[in-house]
Amino acid sequence: MALEELEGCSDAYVDPGVGLTLLFSTPRALDEHSLAAILQPLKIRVSEVQQVNKLPY
Repeated sequence: MALEELEGCSDAYVDPGVGLTLLFSTPRALDEHSLAAILQPLKIRVSEVQQVNKLPY
């Protein structure tokens, strides 16, 4: 998947009601522009980015 291009991204969790949650192996800041460019060919747009400190499942 295209998310392999994000350094440290180890997993992605999709919840249709919430959106896409990316899990990183080490805490780091996420560049929204890089993420948007990676997801654009998949027709996924970035509307909100927030950091959470718990797993979605």
